Amino acid sequence: MDLDQMKKEWQETPLEVNVGEEKIGQMIGNEGRSAFRKLLRNEQIAIIVAVLCALISGIFKYPELVWFYRITIALGFCWQIYKVVYLRRVDLINMSILEISRSYIRYRKMAIYEIVLGLVWFWAFTGLYAYLEYIHNEFFGIYEYLVFGIIFGLGFLLCLWTIWRLQWRHIRQLGRSIREVQELEKGNEFY
Repeated sequence: MDLDQMKKEWQETPLEVNVGEEKIGQMIGNEGRSAFRKLLRNEQIAIIVAVLCALISGIFKYPELVWFYRITIALGFCWQIYKVVYLRRVDLINMSILEISRSYIRYRKMAIYEIVLGLVWFWAFTGLYAYLEYIHNEFFGIYEYLVFGIIFGLGFLLCLWTIWRLQWRHIRQLGRSIREVQELEKGNEFY
């Protein structure tokens, strides 16, 4: 009987866990903000890289390749500007966790599209280059194909490593910080 009464009192005792906006901001805090700042910085650096790539477009000897390169670099430049503007609109301190989460999901989708399109672009660019070399160079033999294949493979792996190093791990870190805050808020809904 004593145990039943203790159980009843325990269930009737109101538990209050008060998590304010300030606490939520601290939870996203250092790791989330740091990952976000690194993403924004890397996107801004990508704009500078796009400009530098546009400046060196004259090094290719085939006009078809130069135009393909310039047009895609111009499109990439516009895309980078859009992503930087989008990221600058995200305010980790003043936005609710729901708004931050929506922005994160949208940015993550944009990053996935960018990765896929970037890798397709890499394949198309190197394929066009190999095709133009084959057409215009009568001495393009098995040795040249082998060297080209090795360089292509190393370039592809370098692209994947760069994507992981500069972008994807920061996106995942930001996602972990957001999920941590969401779990905390979800736990507070019952009190």
